[in-house]
Amino acid sequence: MTPHICLVCLSQSKDGMIKLYCGDMLQFSSSFEGTLDAIWDRGSLVVLDRSDVPRLVKKLSVTNVNFL
Repeated sequence: MTPHICLVCLSQSKDGMIKLYCGDMLQFSSSFEGTLDAIWDRGSLVVLDRSDVPRLVKKLSVTNVNFL
């Protein structure tokens, strides 16, 4: 049996006004949350496979989001 791996996990404030997603940005889709206001990325480009960098850049460049 293969263990379940959470690719994108959600933590949120009690009132639901603040939502924090933690996970693989390449697996994130608008089905999780329509649009994002901001992305805080802590070092993904350092550990990301070089072959995935163009895909990540393409995915993130089509959104109107603030990078922190």
